[in-house]
Amino acid sequence: GKRPFQGFEFNQAGIKTLTTQDLINGKNKEAGSSAANGDNEIITPVKIQDTAIGKIGVRNPDGTPISQEKRDLLISLTAQVAEALDRARLFEETELGRQEIEEQAAELSTVNEISELVSTQLNINDLVNAVGDRLIETFSANSVYIALVDEKTRAIKFPYFTNVIDGPMNMAPRSLDDKGDFTTKI
Repeated sequence: GKRPFQGFEFNQAGIKTLTTQDLINGKNKEAGSSAANGDNEIITPVKIQDTAIGKIGVRNPDGTPISQEKRDLLISLTAQVAEALDRARLFEETELGRQEIEEQAAELSTVNEISELVSTQLNINDLVNAVGDRLIETFSANSVYIALVDEKTRAIKFPYFTNVIDGPMNMAPRSLDDKGDFTTKI
């Protein structure tokens, strides 16, 4: 969800939390105000694509007015900060997109490898072992099992059951009629 606040205002009285609405409405003196009226404070909105995402403020605590040149400098610096923030945001979005594509490529590679195993293995035990081993590798799993239903005996058999500590284990078949076992809900 969205943060309820967007930043803080610091002054001698303490710290005030600024909400998004404070940033949009700007109760403080904006950069466009004139230095001629003795203003010792300037606050410029940080905008990305005409959307205020923050503010940068400068205040002379001794009451000395801020010159128009320094106001113009702060406006320029704020624009550069906004551009840098926007570039950083775009880079982050690009990086996240690249990571997502890499993850999808790895998933497709796994699907292709398992599909190749399925199409080349004729022995069911070799197939189950190869698929189980690949699942452990792909998911960095501590434990993997493959459960298959045997309709003739009404049982679930576990031709592959392993964990990284104990290695391969033999699991007894479970009856399909056993209502208390989550595996029987296949």
